[in-house]
Amino acid sequence: MTETQTTSQPARGWERIVERLDEAQDAQTFLSGMLQLQCMIVAADYGAIWVLDPNNKPVLAQSWPTTLQEHGPNETVIQMLQQAATSGVTRGMSQVLKLHVDGRDPEDPNATKSLVFVTLMRSGGRIEAVSTAVAESRDTKVAKITGPMRELAAGLFGNFESRRRAEEFHNDAQNVRKAMAILAVSQEGRGFKGGC
Repeated sequence: MTETQTTSQPARGWERIVERLDEAQDAQTFLSGMLQLQCMIVAADYGAIWVLDPNNKPVLAQSWPTTLQEHGPNETVIQMLQQAATSGVTRGMSQVLKLHVDGRDPEDPNATKSLVFVTLMRSGGRIEAVSTAVAESRDTKVAKITGPMRELAAGLFGNFESRRRAEEFHNDAQNVRKAMAILAVSQEGRGFKGGC
């Protein structure tokens, strides 16, 4: 049996993003990191991450690059990404959609083709968020290769939500303990002044 050495070098690339996701304290930080990771996996040109409203409609949480949200000309792109996210939610599964960008015949081998990678994120079995990442590609094998990696990354969402709920439960329990302690102290006093 051979012995392996481990080093304590700083994490680079994907490892750093995964560490940031694991340490995220709020949803915006987590979603930003998740979008970055999903875009890295497929070498995306641009993307967006969506959270679902009470009617299961995707609502834009963040986009990458941020200029997608900031400038009006990209409103069409945002709408297209929202349609892709809605399609994934409606079907209840992650998917890869073909997008023909330059208006040429889709069968033309010189037509610019992009793939929209739609990845669902669940918590407690319920779809809560969706990432949409667009990458130019003429090779549909990319979709098959990146699928498991995208799904594995999406699984981090469930961990984040579980950790967040556990922290909320802990905070609620602490507040109840404090309230009970105050109530107990107030019951020890005699009369109105003692209770105060």
